[in-house]
Amino acid sequence: MKSFLLKENHPAEDLFEANGSWFSRQCHTKWSADSKTELEDKLNEMYVSSAEFIRQSSFLFITLGSAFVYELKETKQIVANCHRLPNTLFTKRLLSVDEIADSFLELCVALKTLNPKPKVVFTVSPVKHLRDGVEENNLSKSTLLLAIRKIRDKYPAVEYFPSFEIVNDELRDYRFYESDFAHPNKMAIDYVIERFKQTYMSERASSFVSDYSEIRAAMNHRVVQQSSNSHRNFLRSFYQRTQAMKVKYPEMDFSRELEYFNPDNLLAV
Repeated sequence: MKSFLLKENHPAEDLFEANGSWFSRQCHTKWSADSKTELEDKLNEMYVSSAEFIRQSSFLFITLGSAFVYELKETKQIVANCHRLPNTLFTKRLLSVDEIADSFLELCVALKTLNPKPKVVFTVSPVKHLRDGVEENNLSKSTLLLAIRKIRDKYPAVEYFPSFEIVNDELRDYRFYESDFAHPNKMAIDYVIERFKQTYMSERASSFVSDYSEIRAAMNHRVVQQSSNSHRNFLRSFYQRTQAMKVKYPEMDFSRELEYFNPDNLLAV
């Protein structure tokens, strides 16, 4: 974690080639490349952008999902992603409370070297890892909660947002879950988000999130016929709404949204 934040060279043992592509054991599959050099360049770009993001942040939220990890049998190295390699190459085990706490305490120190100002907030995901088994899922979540408690004891500046407890203790009903009984549904997510806004957002920031949600949804709207009159009217409506948002929130940059909704752009197509 520390090397990632401080942009040191990516350890050679993290990089490997499989089926003609190069991957990092510490990154998602999207961070893959056709050559080792290309992958190293992509990772370095990610280091730079991530560090810059942290330097500009006021809050840093860290969500923990599971205390189970996969180790490469050959080296005992914990991997962040198995990249669909044969499961015979890995050993699954439960991290100890101390392992988790010590790792994230190191991370908190590294974060402060980049930016001493942001407030660090931990939270535990309410998503159930039922493929591990119900008992194992509960053991995993309990381990994470104990680790966060230890982090907070040693690092008083760290905060905790109880999304796990909100879903499991306040809602306490499977009607707040999807049909797989593992993922909270929209009703539960909206409830948690509202609690989150009450805890960490000013009234103005909360108002902005509500106002902007429809604009964000409109930008994700699937367009069937771009040249239709209905689509032009759609763009014109949200262009005007975005202009109003620009007046209401002059501190925000809406140039991307205005460019997207500008109906005149269709004339150039």
